[in-house]
Amino acid sequence: MDSEDVDGQERSAAPRGWHGMTARKQTRYTREDWNVYRALGAGDFLIVDVVDYSPAWRGGIRNGAWVLEINGKPFEAFERCGAPVGASVNVKTLHAARGHVETLLVLADPPKKDQMPAELRRSRLRHCECGSVIRRDQRPKWEQKLAKSGVTSSTVRIGVFLCNEAINNDGSTARHSYGVIAKALGLDRSTVRRGLGQLREAGFASIESGQRARRINRITLTLPIEPAEVVVPFVIPDRPLARAITGAASKSFTPRDGETT
Repeated sequence: MDSEDVDGQERSAAPRGWHGMTARKQTRYTREDWNVYRALGAGDFLIVDVVDYSPAWRGGIRNGAWVLEINGKPFEAFERCGAPVGASVNVKTLHAARGHVETLLVLADPPKKDQMPAELRRSRLRHCECGSVIRRDQRPKWEQKLAKSGVTSSTVRIGVFLCNEAINNDGSTARHSYGVIAKALGLDRSTVRRGLGQLREAGFASIESGQRARRINRITLTLPIEPAEVVVPFVIPDRPLARAITGAASKSFTPRDGETT
């Protein structure tokens, strides 16, 4: 039997797609979270937790992000109707340090019960967002954090190589193809691809692929934002919202039932 999708267009019955986000219980919201909620207008916004390597995670959405809407609907309204596997959905979020972000996700098959993605089973990395672009004087700190991050030795070699190239050229950006890096370090292309993936996942590099535009990859080296460092204030152009967030610590606050401080 045919059913109707989130946009009102008819589609054949298909498995429900999975984005990898779950609503965080409001009892876990902090004082700052409630202040952000009120500054946003106290609408149908909520904080989500994200499964590593899920479509949402691959799209750059991380734990603690506020979901403003999915395909023009509040999170819970979208969840009631859903969308099929393979459908593209537009997600508007609010992130610490990055502000408002709009992401296009392709829904996947939901994982089987108690089964985690193969990539996650193999990985022991601490996944972090990319922070500020490194400066020349931060190179020792960057390399020290990289060596202690749990990445492979090949990834450390790739990181040091890119750091040398970036610092010696324009400060923070290296432009290289997988082949150039592989040849310079005596590695195969698949090892380089995995290494760059680890650098990105651990927050040490932001990578702009040049494949579609037929140009060389652009790799920007960054200091990772540790989970404890991802705090308000947000970088948001909305002045009333920014004032509400930055003033959170100085405002008096009385929790409602179920709220935590």
